[in-house]
Amino acid sequence: MGIDAGFDMVPPLSKGAVDKQNWQSFIKIIKERYQNDNLVQIKPNYLEYKAGEHPLLPFEGHKFLRFSSKISGSHAEGVEDYIDTVTRVAQVCFGSRVRRWNEAVDVSGFYGWAEVNDSIESYEQVDEPEIPATITQSVFGTDPLGELDLPLFEIQTVPGKGKGLVARFNIAKGTRILHETPLFTTPHLSPISQMESNIATKLKALSKTQQRQFLLLHNNFPGKQPVSAVSSKTNALPCGPSSVIGDDAIGNSDRVMNRPDDCLADCHSLLQVLEEEYYGGAGVLIARLYYDAFQISITHGDQARASVFAGRGHKSRVICEGDDSPETRKLKSLMEDPAGHRNFGSSTRWKTAKGLVPKRLDAGGFERWLWRQGR
Repeated sequence: MGIDAGFDMVPPLSKGAVDKQNWQSFIKIIKERYQNDNLVQIKPNYLEYKAGEHPLLPFEGHKFLRFSSKISGSHAEGVEDYIDTVTRVAQVCFGSRVRRWNEAVDVSGFYGWAEVNDSIESYEQVDEPEIPATITQSVFGTDPLGELDLPLFEIQTVPGKGKGLVARFNIAKGTRILHETPLFTTPHLSPISQMESNIATKLKALSKTQQRQFLLLHNNFPGKQPVSAVSSKTNALPCGPSSVIGDDAIGNSDRVMNRPDDCLADCHSLLQVLEEEYYGGAGVLIARLYYDAFQISITHGDQARASVFAGRGHKSRVICEGDDSPETRKLKSLMEDPAGHRNFGSSTRWKTAKGLVPKRLDAGGFERWLWRQGR
């Protein structure tokens, strides 16, 4: 297996001008240090060290989490010197944010490999520029709007559309803008008679104020009865792992057990459809899809792929729901311990240890490995 060593950047650098300038200065020092070294190559988006497992340093510092390699074995010659030098330069530039680790002395990295691999994949493509909400955010990468608890939006009349929530500032992707506890939940929205009976019971348990709030909700089906049922159909949102989302064939238990490769291929196809249809805005749907892929993988003992799928699902959930929602916390737990899922052990068809996630594939190669393409 070999011994890994390196350093992690904790916390990661921001996109602010200060961190960006410090990272550029760090990269400049590293380039000058190895300008005559044929094993250190400048690629379009990163520096690559042709030793060990080819550790990389991206030119976009906010993407960086780890610089490391195996330092034992026949292919590790010289890489430990590179790691030592780069680590020492990083410590000068970034101080205590640099977490040095070495498995030889039983010290592991701060981040999980699934998260690290996601960051390394992102090196291949330069981020689109973002418009910061404030000068402070542009310079320091902090969020003064959140720190000062300023309202991000206000209720305004929108011509021809009634009232709406209108942003007061540029709002960064993933910012929580609204957080409400549901008045009640119901397991089904059909049949209408069963739903009406369930909702009537729920409404009776509410306070008078809450009942009035419910009755004031918009109704897309005016004139139709019962009002409580159609108001619920208008305003209800799916939530939780059992909500109906996605392709029924993906979740078919017999198919998952007997034709898992087909199920995983369906996940990949649906992912492409969602990304094309929603232009990157299908966060919850994407998270659910990655959870489906996780379940397929862990059912057949593949902890490596399962940990990656859980990590990607967690990332999508954080953007949509924040890091404190039940589903987000659940995916984080599964990312760290995929074998903790109830389906683990059902099959050993794809048995793979969590630590066997490939570390140095290019983006295309990693995706082909992840989705078991070409097998």
